[in-house]
Amino acid sequence: MAAPVLELMEERGFVRVGDGEGRPQRPLRLPLWQFLLPLFLLGGAGLASLLVQVASLGLGEGLWGFLLGLFTLLRVLGVLALAALVWVPVGILLGLRPRLAQRT
Repeated sequence: MAAPVLELMEERGFVRVGDGEGRPQRPLRLPLWQFLLPLFLLGGAGLASLLVQVASLGLGEGLWGFLLGLFTLLRVLGVLALAALVWVPVGILLGLRPRLAQRT
């Protein structure tokens, strides 16, 4: 039952069935348009959504929101850097001295 389905899928280019002699098959490659079409559609939808929001809020309000988001990103990166400065040496210390980690 599965053989005709597999043959049809191979004929249409969805799968490749080995030839039974152990020769490796080339990987299937998508045509470029099948890869780019979803990217363009998603990008166009995102751009349309952005334009609708900017039109309803105004350019100044949109830029202000972007600037606040940028400040939030910088704060998060700063806290992440401080945490790494503290906890990476602690992790190295405990990794090199397992007895220290076992103390209670």
